[in-house]
Parts: sequence; C-alpha cells; structure tokens
Amino acid sequence: MSFNNSFDIVGKKNYEILILKSIENILNKSKFYKKKLIKNKKINNYSDFEKIPFTTKKDLLKDQEDNPPFGLNLCINENEILRIHRTSGTTNKPLILALSKNDAKLMAENGAFCSNVAGLKSKDLVVHCLNYCMWMGGFTDHLSIEESGATVIPFGVGNSKQLIETIINLKINTISSTPSYLNKLEQVLKESFNIKPKELGLKLGLLGTEGGLQDENYRKKLENTWGIKAINFNFGLAEVWNLFGSECFNCKSGLNFISNGNLYLEIIDPISEKTLPIKKNSEGEMVISTIYKEAQPLIRYRTGDIIKILNTEPCKCEHQGIKFEVVGRSDDMLTIKGINVFPNQIRTILNKHLNHLSGQFQIILQKPQPLDILQLKIEKSFSTKSFELDILKPKLVENFKTNLNLSPQIEFVQHGVLTEEGTKSKIIKKLY
Repeated sequence: MSFNNSFDIVGKKNYEILILKSIENILNKSKFYKKKLIKNKKINNYSDFEKIPFTTKKDLLKDQEDNPPFGLNLCINENEILRIHRTSGTTNKPLILALSKNDAKLMAENGAFCSNVAGLKSKDLVVHCLNYCMWMGGFTDHLSIEESGATVIPFGVGNSKQLIETIINLKINTISSTPSYLNKLEQVLKESFNIKPKELGLKLGLLGTEGGLQDENYRKKLENTWGIKAINFNFGLAEVWNLFGSECFNCKSGLNFISNGNLYLEIIDPISEKTLPIKKNSEGEMVISTIYKEAQPLIRYRTGDIIKILNTEPCKCEHQGIKFEVVGRSDDMLTIKGINVFPNQIRTILNKHLNHLSGQFQIILQKPQPLDILQLKIEKSFSTKSFELDILKPKLVENFKTNLNLSPQIEFVQHGVLTEEGTKSKIIKKLY
C-alpha cells in the first residue's frame, strides 16, 4: 500500500503506527472484531494490514440484529454514550449509531474544518435545512457549522414558505441543504412570493448529500438562478464521520478528503477486492478505517461509494488532502441490456439541456435487475412549453443512444414533482 504527503498532516511512518495501534485497541474492546479477525491473530506489522477482511454495512446490520440494539462492536459502556443516531434505512434496516463524547467532539471539529474549506466565515448566517430526526446530517452537521464560528438557524425540513420568510427577515446569506431542495424553493418563490431566487440575497450554498453538483452545467444553473456560490460541501457517511469531504471555496476542483489524521483511506476494485494505488485517475470503491473513533470503530469498511482520485497534490488554496469525485454508489449501478450504467452518467446527459429541464430525474424500476429498458421521469423547467418537450424528446433519445447505447422510455413531469421538501431526492424508485 502506498502513502504520500496528501494523507493529511501525518507521514507514512506515523500512519503505520497509528493504524496498528488502532487495530490493537479495537481488538481489545470489540467482540465483533475479535470474532471477525480470529483468523488474523498476528497483525505484527503494517504489511499485515491488507490481510484483514473487509467490513460491510451488512456485517454491522447483522451484528445489531443478533445483538440488539448496538451489536458487539460497541467499544464503550452504554452509560458513556453521549448521543445516538441512525442511518436513513432507505435500502435496508437502519443502523443504530452511538457516539462517545470524544467522537462527537472530533466529528464537529472535522466538520468545522470542512465548513471553513467550503468558504464559511464567522460572520455568516446559515440556515440549515436537513432532517434533524436522528439523521446524522441534520444535528451533527449543525454542530459542525456552529463549531466553524458561523451562526446557525436550525430550520430542518418542511414549511418552505416559512423558510423563505426567515431568510428575508433575518437577511440570511448562506443556505445548507440538498441541491434538489433549491429546486423546490424556486417553485415556492414563484407561486407564493412572486420573486426570483436571486432577490433573496443568498451568497453561499453549502450543498450535498446527493449527486449532481460536480456536473458544471447543473452547478452553473444553480449559481445563475440563485446568485450564490454553490459548493459541493456535504460528503460523509453516518457510520464513519458526518463530514470528511468538501470542495474548496476558491478552487472547486473536487472533494477534498479531510480527516485531520482521524480516517485512513483506501480504494479497491469492487469486484476483485484488490487494493488500488492512491494516485491520479485511480477509480474504485472507497474503503475507510477509523483511527480515533471510540464507540463504534471500523476497520477496512467498504463504503459502497465508487470514487475517482482527481489529484494528490496541494491545490491553489494549499489544502494538502487528496481530491476525489464520487462516480456513483456500487448498489446504484444498473444493468440494462447487459450495459452497466450509473445514475451520474444519466445526469450528465440530461444536464446538457438545462435550458429546458430542471436537473431532477428519477429512474423507474418495474422489476428487479437486469433490466430490458431504461425508464425515466424527467422534470421540465418552469418556462418550458409542451411543443419544446416534443422537440427535445427525440434529441434526448439520440443522446442516450450515442453515449450509453440505450434508448430510454421518457416521461416529462412538472417542475417540483420529483423533489421532496428538504430531503434527499430519490433517484431510483422501485415499483416492485
């Protein structure tokens, strides 16, 4: 396994020592990992690290199902748990997440660093529009933004009219939300306030939790519509760390891997499970090991996110972290007529037509994979007329044929139909 100076602020030797100490500490406290690593008793040096079996979300869910509520990977006493979250459970049963006092402190500090990298200043007034109901992205991201020195309004989700009134009355300059929620707010502004998004006076958008923002066509549309600087800010995994990926405010050249020495990154081939080098243009599944996490530590955790390394050199703003982009989720990959397709590939094609489309779409699955046809619902923009969609439809089909060798079944829907208030937009909808 290769190291370089972009693994945060510690060097190669220090990382080797930290990883070995972390594993030793975890094995002393985690019955889950003691059982999992029984065949790997001798982890004497760093070369043994890649022999350690991977951990998956299914492993953790099974452990909690067999040993409720926290599983055997709880490495602190229950009376030492400061806070409890859970995953969204959109694809399976939710995972219960416990944080120690130190876990919460480190996560807030790391998230604050992400916030500052994204351009947040102490003078900024941020309205935070993510779900606070046990979801890590709501409350923990709030604390991270607060730790950065900015002022936070904990608005949450729902009641978009009141949100707009709050932005106007308090002269808020920053919004933290999903990119698709701006689409919903645009509709409410038009229908209930008869004002344009730029008139709200927002200057910065801390946007994330869903794909799309790395597409420059979509980003430009948001920035032109809202008069904001749209930053891909909110990359994290509830079971790992709430925030450890953020764009630089000035560079906007990919997500910076930000962990301050608390996380160790690998990428692997998702099929062969072979470790790949951390170098420019390497592409594979992100694997994370936690170094200082106390309550529920992780060793070689397969995140399911397929990423591409964009650079390992410091950027213009001199941040030292690795830069990466998310290609897609391994569990979101579609197989259609023998062709493997990620939602981001579909998004790239649609975002070339944002003069007629909102940027929101949904893949409809009538049956389990493999599929015979790509069925899409696509949102039109406010001003697009029916005759324009009639002209656009064959152009889109031709684009899909050229780029993906597929002819989709397309249904256009009204602006705002595919966006739920303040929550992640559902790119894939199963009807079976």
